[in-house]
Amino acid sequence: MKKIVCLICIVFSVNLMAETHKEYYTMTLQNVTIDGTQDYSSDNCSNIINREYTLGLNENVFKDSLISISFKLHLTHIDFTLACNINKNIKIDWNNALIVVNRSNHQVIHSGIVYKDRFEEQSPTTILRGMEYSDFIAPADYVNLHDSWGWWFRKLFLKADGDNQPIYVMLPIIIDGKSTEYVFNFLANYHVGKIKVDIIDSWRAEYVTLK
Repeated sequence: MKKIVCLICIVFSVNLMAETHKEYYTMTLQNVTIDGTQDYSSDNCSNIINREYTLGLNENVFKDSLISISFKLHLTHIDFTLACNINKNIKIDWNNALIVVNRSNHQVIHSGIVYKDRFEEQSPTTILRGMEYSDFIAPADYVNLHDSWGWWFRKLFLKADGDNQPIYVMLPIIIDGKSTEYVFNFLANYHVGKIKVDIIDSWRAEYVTLK
């Protein structure tokens, strides 16, 4: 029995040290337009911050007097965290939110929505004054039911080729019954990186990017 356990540990360790490949996207927030008039550009303002981490993970941040929001792009969706910067409650108007990807408009889906109801009317999300809210968004029509296997899956967000693919996210924020439309303009790139798992100690391991 001990020999079997040792063999399994050896095989597991070898697999951890083996090189493999990882698919990922990187994106940068280029500019933000509010109600079609007020424009913030990453070239000339401090309201936009693009942070880079290892393995292609990055974070795109925008902040103004009303909200702070950060985005992280994944293969099938975008994670975001939205904070309310004012002394009032705000709401996300999901029914008028949009993602423009591959040059097409898409209704969005987020957590808490049953996949089969993804095209139905969605209730707004309320964020209390001074609080923050984390969720994800994805194109609703990129969620499909597999014909043979009978489970739901989300398609890749972007094409697996081409650089600087544009993504637009329109997120209407309701304050005191009035809607303010935030449009976030991103440029995204698809990558396949060579990686391996580096053993730190007996309990921990981390991915290491290889050249």
